[in-house]
Amino acid sequence: MKAPERITIAMDEETFESFKKMKEDLGVSQSELMREALKFYSKHKTLFEFIEDKKVYTHAEMLSTGEHIVLDIDHWLLFLRFIESHPDNEKF
Repeated sequence: MKAPERITIAMDEETFESFKKMKEDLGVSQSELMREALKFYSKHKTLFEFIEDKKVYTHAEMLSTGEHIVLDIDHWLLFLRFIESHPDNEKF
């Protein structure tokens, strides 16, 4: 088996702190974190190519902090049916 390629990267302080925290949170090595991050980016890079980066990050941030909840159309339909069928629907 061929030995893995080795690289050296430089990070600013903010990036390094994020890197360190992610590594600790996930309980993985530096190499594993970088491999997984690169695989994730490679798999989902179209998100970053077709949508403004700021929108993707803002949406992800809102979802992660609980500011927004994603509801599908079935949830809305059930809610509306509940209101329509409720005996006191005129109060709504």
